Amino acid sequence: MAGDDVSAGLDAHSYPLDSMHPDGEQLPVFESSATKGEIVGLGEATHGTHELFTLKQRLLCHLVAECGFRTVAFETDFVNTLALDEFVHHGVGTPADALDDLILWVWKTETIRDTVEWLRTFNVGRPPEDRVRIYGVSLSNPSGPADRLRTVLSDIDRAIPEQDRLTRLADEEIPDNGVARDSFLDSGITVAATLRDHLNEHREEFVEQWSERGWETAVHLCRHLEQNCEWNRLRLATEGFNSDAFECRDQYMAENATWCVETDPGNGVIVWAHNTHIKRGSFDMAHEWASGTTMGEFLTREHGSRYHPYATDFAHGAYRAVANADTPQNRGVRTITAIEPPTASATAVLDSVDTPNAFFNIERAADDSRLTSWVKNRQLRAVSAVVDPSAGRERRIMETDLDASFDGLFVAEETTPSIPLDTVP
Repeated sequence: MAGDDVSAGLDAHSYPLDSMHPDGEQLPVFESSATKGEIVGLGEATHGTHELFTLKQRLLCHLVAECGFRTVAFETDFVNTLALDEFVHHGVGTPADALDDLILWVWKTETIRDTVEWLRTFNVGRPPEDRVRIYGVSLSNPSGPADRLRTVLSDIDRAIPEQDRLTRLADEEIPDNGVARDSFLDSGITVAATLRDHLNEHREEFVEQWSERGWETAVHLCRHLEQNCEWNRLRLATEGFNSDAFECRDQYMAENATWCVETDPGNGVIVWAHNTHIKRGSFDMAHEWASGTTMGEFLTREHGSRYHPYATDFAHGAYRAVANADTPQNRGVRTITAIEPPTASATAVLDSVDTPNAFFNIERAADDSRLTSWVKNRQLRAVSAVVDPSAGRERRIMETDLDASFDGLFVAEETTPSIPLDTVP
């Protein structure tokens, strides 16, 4: 239990939410802080928690409708969000079909579908330059951007430079053999540079046939192809986990988020990702990659005080995750009961002294002498998409200085697993 002075300080900087569906009147402190920046990171303690997704949906809608944010960036591959963006921006297709392209189970949920439908409704009747866009900032493999480049260029440009090598990159898997793999990935980097030069050289023609936005996307696909080649070279260079590749991914996610800022038609970009990615500093988990630099830190170095990260956490409940179990029958996405948070963790202490659901303003708390020490070296829940059920609590916790890592923390008392689309009518 916190001391009297600390409890008073926590109460002073905690703002109760009647539910995990806060309305605008409950968000003035969050809004005044978030809208000072052009990038707001909305984190999640797990990728499979319904209430945290619902809260983030409400925060996203608030930033879009009330604060003029016009770009949403998800922690998923750039290419795989293009169909989703077509639906949100132009009404092409259906949200279910577009969400199928995201591949990862974490995004195929009721809440993400509802968020996408809300964004589409918001865009209806607005001029193109005032519509919300959705992009991914993460990576996968070279075939995605290569195939997309082949498709968009073949529609209007019969003479595609490096067409044979582009076709190979789009259609073939990355070779297992190290020498062949390096040659394949080197080829991807060369193709990307050649196509970017081609797009720049014929910019006026492409803008006339596509649009300025279409041309920008094609140029970014070239960079995305390079990123995927460079990241996969690191990722596949050694057997098992590669710490350099983990940090490289966050560096490229930050670069892609910056591209979103540079092309954003509104007041800013919302980055929807795990707490460990949106935080400033290092990952701070009990893993071999804990000391790596996060996306949030790269964004802070690039944008300074214009970047604002917000974490979410919960005290009790359950979530969905992939169980990395010893036996095949116990693997796959399933519901996992949450381990109770450590007694001295930020979430446990806030849960004991405040209302069940609250926003804790870390920015203001850090300037309060009663909390100067308390905000240091605090634990938060940090559950990866893949969980080893036999691992101890320390593998699902981050230990970090709250004031250095985040500007605010949303805490829920009780949570339930995210609702997959295959169970929703």
